[in-house]
Amino acid sequence: MKATGLCLLAGGLIVVSLALAACNGASTTEPGLSDEEIAALKAELGEKGGLNVATLAVAEAIAGFAVAVPSYLPEGFNRQENIMITQLGARLPEDMKPSYQPITVQTFYSTEGDDGGMIIIDQTPAEMELGGGQSAEICGRQVERKYTEADPQSGAKLSLLARQDGITYIITAILGGPLDEAAVEAIFCSLLD
Repeated sequence: MKATGLCLLAGGLIVVSLALAACNGASTTEPGLSDEEIAALKAELGEKGGLNVATLAVAEAIAGFAVAVPSYLPEGFNRQENIMITQLGARLPEDMKPSYQPITVQTFYSTEGDDGGMIIIDQTPAEMELGGGQSAEICGRQVERKYTEADPQSGAKLSLLARQDGITYIITAILGGPLDEAAVEAIFCSLLD
């Protein structure tokens, strides 16, 4: 039951994040912001539950933790401009809000073409599970791994999860083009190095 709930929560976060990105929520293109501007964005996150920013530095200032980026990506893959930041329970009424409201930073990587696959990387201090994942050893560490076969609506998907230094890292990849299982594992290893 716990695993199913966490899987639904993670899936919901991805859907909400993609919806917010499509709606082009609050966004900043400034390379650095003042303390007052960061405080205003944190307040907006607490009120709306999600926002878009353009730089890793701003995402880190709002989230309160360093946002890791993979040192390896297959040729042609680039980080997309929007970085999604969500906060669990932010839009709930005060009496329904959980006492712990972790922030998740979500970055997106893709290629120009439609068949090159896509990578979503979530980072959060919350302890998460993939739900239905299997324990595996990848790059010398224990991770949770979940592979989902392709269906008529989406391609095959590989998700990997590891916790390191108080942060949960989840990579979800829609496989295609140069993005196969070995490439996703290499990206994940480079993220945690």
